[in-house]
Amino acid sequence: MSDSAIVLNQGVGGESIKTDKITGIHTPVEKVAFGSTGTVTPVDAANPLPVTLKAGTDAIGKLAANDGVDIGNVDVASQPARSRTVDAISAALATDKLMNGTTELTLKRAVINESTTGDKQIVAAVTSKKIRVINYSLHCNAANTVQWKSGSTALGGARAFAANGGIAPGEAILGHFETAAGAALNLNLSTAVQVSGELTYVEV
Repeated sequence: MSDSAIVLNQGVGGESIKTDKITGIHTPVEKVAFGSTGTVTPVDAANPLPVTLKAGTDAIGKLAANDGVDIGNVDVASQPARSRTVDAISAALATDKLMNGTTELTLKRAVINESTTGDKQIVAAVTSKKIRVINYSLHCNAANTVQWKSGSTALGGARAFAANGGIAPGEAILGHFETAAGAALNLNLSTAVQVSGELTYVEV
């Protein structure tokens, strides 16, 4: 073979792609061809890179398996589903809200200040909502028997307290008790003596 260049094929715009003689070895000198869509024809046809020079349509390498994900516009608005028994999820105690599934519940408070017998309304009824008591305390100035009610329905047994007796069971996130939907929370007193206290609740 002579030292002169040998034409292998025609390139873009009629250019010749030739071989050069380098230290006795004829090495092909290849040029990359660009199509009308901007597609790159790789040098090594046996091991091509899956790259197309078009915006917003193709992924690179392994990202191609992630449907809808590309380098230029990574979607961070959605999150994968998580499982409480599989994924490590840490949380901080909030003092302004409680959660009921994905619904925020606002903590509300009421005062207990009653001194006559019968059913006393502590929290007014809320349409279609249950009143769930998270925490409460009460104190009886003299002997008395008290009972929490959902409207007129007892929420538990009547409790008898001696003079200056009372109860403060502490916080219960799941609730100590709750009314029926749309019912008021009442406290029944057996004796006309002062009963005082506070409670924290949510509407669910």
